[in-house]
Parts: sequence; C-alpha cells; structure tokens
Amino acid sequence: RKNGPGPASATSPRDGKSFRCSAWKKTWKPACRPARIAARKFPIGGQQQQLAIGRALALDPKLLILDEPTEGIQPNIVDMIGRVIKTLNKEEGLTVLLVEQKLHFARATADRFAIIDRGSKVAEGDIGELDDTLIKSYLTV
Repeated sequence: RKNGPGPASATSPRDGKSFRCSAWKKTWKPACRPARIAARKFPIGGQQQQLAIGRALALDPKLLILDEPTEGIQPNIVDMIGRVIKTLNKEEGLTVLLVEQKLHFARATADRFAIIDRGSKVAEGDIGELDDTLIKSYLTV
C-alpha cells in the first residue's frame, strides 16, 4: 500500500460499533463512497445532497434534520431521497425531521406533520389528517 491512510472505516462516535448504512448502500452506493464523489471538483445538486446526507449519517445520529432536501433536485433523485428517508426510518429506526415545502413529497414521505405559522404550532397529526382546509388556511399563497 502507498503512503497515507488506508480505506476509511466508519464507526459510531457513540459506541465505537461499525456504522450501519445498509439502507443507504441499497439506494445510493456512490454516497457510501464519499471519496468517489469528493474527487469531483463540483458535484451536481443531487450528488451534493447525497453527500451531505451521507456525512450526517456517518455520525450515527438519533435524529436527522433535513431542511428542504429536494430543493433544486431533479425528479428521479427526489424519488430516491424519499425512498432513502423512509428506509432509514423504517429499517434503521432513525427519526427524521423533514422541513419541506413540496406537499406531494411530504405526504409521500412523512408519517406525521406539524404546521408552524409565525413561530407557533397551529396544527399537527398523522399525515392522512393533513386535509384541504389546513392546506388552504396555512400552506397556500
């Protein structure tokens, strides 16, 4: 082997155990190999988002906060992001707080919702309870 560090090993800072990113690997193999993406000078939007989420997951968080993860991303990558979020939540047990303006994506991805208006929570519930009245009252211009 040449001088320098060997292959990166991912361990949890909390317990030293190997980092599990099986859900991540199933959907975004390149994101589990950040060196491949980082080697590019300017990764495109979808790759930047994958890399950012991958970096956050490398810390083995209990809570992942995603602020508009689909903003400016092409539709096929948006679908992939939704699948990854659901898989991380269902299979890995990771809690995900999703801040999203795209109602269709939020409905397809989330289990629950909360609407905050001028700093106060005005509605919350199961995603199926997000009805047209709430949408018209708080989510339309």
